[in-house]
Formats: sequence, structure tokens, C-alpha cells
Amino acid sequence: MQRDVLLVGGDKRQYYMAKFLERAGFAISCFGAFFPESEGALFQIKTAEKLKELLEKKKYSAVILPTPVGEDYVNGTNYELRTKEFGEWMKGQKAPLVFGGKLPHFLQTGLEKEGKTVVDFMRQEEIARMNGRLTAENAVLEAVLLSDTAVINTRSLVVGFGRCGEMLALVLSGLGSAVSVVETAPEKKMRARTYGYKVEKAEDLSRYQFIFQTVPEKNILSDKRLVTLLGAQINDNCVVIDISSEPDSINTEFARKNGILCVRCPGLPGKYTAKSAGELLGEFVKNHLT
Repeated sequence: MQRDVLLVGGDKRQYYMAKFLERAGFAISCFGAFFPESEGALFQIKTAEKLKELLEKKKYSAVILPTPVGEDYVNGTNYELRTKEFGEWMKGQKAPLVFGGKLPHFLQTGLEKEGKTVVDFMRQEEIARMNGRLTAENAVLEAVLLSDTAVINTRSLVVGFGRCGEMLALVLSGLGSAVSVVETAPEKKMRARTYGYKVEKAEDLSRYQFIFQTVPEKNILSDKRLVTLLGAQINDNCVVIDISSEPDSINTEFARKNGILCVRCPGLPGKYTAKSAGELLGEFVKNHLT
């Protein structure tokens, strides 16, 4: 019996996940901006109204939302689909499984009240670690493209030593950069030192060609904005890459006014390594459904 799976919204990762699941034998329906109309093998849902109709009439084995889902609108739907509205539509859908990344609390609790099992991709250890690796590779690529500077023989500062920070330090050091880490958690500081990285306070930024912000900055610098606080010290040739999940973790407006090259890069795996990231998620979904 063929299993029907619905994918809603997302970026190119969602497209590659759809193709992976199609090859694995699933019948795929999709609604979103990154599913090209030329893909005849994928059933295209053209309008939000049609999506609502199908959710009411058709039972899917699973519904897959993007990573991240989006607080106000479902990401990758061209602002056609409000997240709360989608949650209401799902009340008539019998799919037992809903996948997605960083689901808003109201959406997850609403779905669970309806008896659905909600699986957050970013809370799965195997996905989170691989996603951290892909994010790190993408962040370094973004920095190199913006700076026209090779990583070898540079100094890099990684703010935060969680999954992404740890992977960033690994990639940067592997490419020949001298890596320093800013971290306050004792166990993470110890782990960073164990790997041979210098653990420092964010006091003198003039030494660094690359700075990577990986966590909501209030956890590191007591609610002070990293660039606002220390912008005058940043090297003129430095690139600041913010991959944290918070939209205001770095004051990009201050950076712009002061000539500091500071770029927010959320959802990086979907930018340069969408196929790898999408197939990783597809494999995870397939294992849950077979």
C-alpha cells in the first residue's frame, strides 16, 4: 500500500526531502514556493484553499513542515499560509505524524491535543549534530565569499560552544585558522580547552579576521550587543557571521553604520547544502514511516 505524505512550505531542503521520499516509494503532495511546477512526479497543490480542502478530505501518513516552521507564517509559502490558520486546518486531518523544525509552542501543543505525534527535527540528536556540521561548513563558506580571504593563517573567534560552535571550531581549525572561543558554561569551556582552543573573554576583537556568533548573545555578554559593545575594536577586514536563532542577537544596524561587515545567516544548510540537509531529513522520516 502506497503511503501518502504531505510537505508544506520550506526551502530547497524540503524539495530534496520530497524527491528522496518519492524515490523511497512514497506518494508526495507538496505546497510551497520551492517546489517547481515542472516536477510532474510530485503532486503540486497550487493554492492555500486547495491545501485546506485536501487536509479536510484526504488522510496522509505524515505531514512535514519546514525547518524552522515560522511563528507567524509557515516559511516557504510566500506569506500565503499563517501558522495559526494551518493549525486550525490540521484539526480535520487524520495524519498521525507531524514533522518539522522548531515548531512554535502553540502549534505543537495544539497538534498534540488532537492526538498527533509531533516530531521536532531539531530535538533529534542525530539530526541536530549533522545539521550543526552542515551549518558550520556553510557559515565558513559564507565568510570566505564575503571576505575574499582564505581561512588558512587567520584568527577566528567562535562565540558559543554548543553543537554549531563546536563544529565551527573544528572546521576552522581544520582549514588552518587559529580558533578562540567565548563561552561562559564551565563544562563547555572545559571541552573547548580539551580540544586545544583558547577560551577567552570578548574583550579585544581587533585580532580576528572572522567572528562567528552561534548563540543568542545575551547568554554570553549579559544582554549587551556584541557589535554595539565592541564595534570600535573590530578589524576593518573582519567578517561577522551571525547564525544564532535570535533575530536581534547582533545589532546589524550599528554594524552597518560603522562599516562593519556583519551578516545574519539563519537556516544556512538550506542555502548551500540543501541536498545533503534535505536527504538527511528524508532518511529520518523514512525510518519513522517504515
